[in-house]
Amino acid sequence: MSNKGTCFPIWRKPDSLRKAEMRVSLNAEKHSHKHRGRSDDFWMMMLMEEVAELVLSLRGEHDDPPELELEEIAGICINWLAKRDEQKYRNVITRKDIKPK
Repeated sequence: MSNKGTCFPIWRKPDSLRKAEMRVSLNAEKHSHKHRGRSDDFWMMMLMEEVAELVLSLRGEHDDPPELELEEIAGICINWLAKRDEQKYRNVITRKDIKPK
């Protein structure tokens, strides 16, 4: 299966996609300082809580609109990935089995 045509240059992205990316990016940045040292179990719990709120929102049983819940879900995913990347980098730098020359 080809990925041809699935990536847009920034000037050719649909406005709705650019706006969604911006909203998610702002949400991720707003919360990027929180929970960095927490475990993957904690991040999974946060993600599942937001997914549950999305379900309630879609049913009309939650105060926040589905779009906000989706932004929060995406923001959590971005920050979780960033946290895991930071951990990987730290683990490579601090590996005990590598002896300095």
